[in-house]
Amino acid sequence: ARHMSTGDINQEIKVVSTSGGVPPFKYNWNTGATSSATIVSPDMQTIYILTATDQCSNIATDKVTVGISLADASLGPNIYVCPNTETLIGVITSEGDYSYSWNTGDKTASITVSPSTNTKYFVTVDDGCVVTDEITLYTYPVNQVNITPEKTNLCVGDTINLKANGSVYYAWTALPYDVSIEGQENNNNINIAPESTTTYTVVGTDSNFCQTFANVVISVNVGASPYFVFSSSGG
Repeated sequence: ARHMSTGDINQEIKVVSTSGGVPPFKYNWNTGATSSATIVSPDMQTIYILTATDQCSNIATDKVTVGISLADASLGPNIYVCPNTETLIGVITSEGDYSYSWNTGDKTASITVSPSTNTKYFVTVDDGCVVTDEITLYTYPVNQVNITPEKTNLCVGDTINLKANGSVYYAWTALPYDVSIEGQENNNNINIAPESTTTYTVVGTDSNFCQTFANVVISVNVGASPYFVFSSSGG
């Protein structure tokens, strides 16, 4: 059976070759057409029957089934995404025997991609008819969040400021946990008083909800324990 897209109109079916018989031939289609080719535009699966009669009144018949394809390759409009963020794109099709081919090499109806720059994706859907579509994923420009420490080497009991910039929203964590950041976790500036060497990490989220992170190690000199040697002389 030949398949046609649901949007196809005025499709041609025709005699490709003949064998035997005495030409020329007279043709009669069950549509009423009388040439070797005819134009059809069915709205459902339809059988077309051709009767051919040669000069000796020998009659031969053949038929062709023209099906309706429901294949749809629509990927929707172009979209913006955060760089290197997993994004699902794909086509929605009715039940049927479809094959898919993407310019990424994937063979499924949907794929997960993580573009770092503006990237165009193509898909071909085939169920006997071939339909294609494309979609472009544009990546938002993203500023890298960064940390400016007042200093990176402290003594026990020192308090310093860490300043984050480059984003809109901030979330701080510390490893090992530092109780001094409590209540400041979402500030861009925080005051810290670590008791031991600690790594501070900030995740920055911009107005498009794209995220970057930065970290800084603050070293704490816990000092040396005094060691005394006593000596005595005399009585």
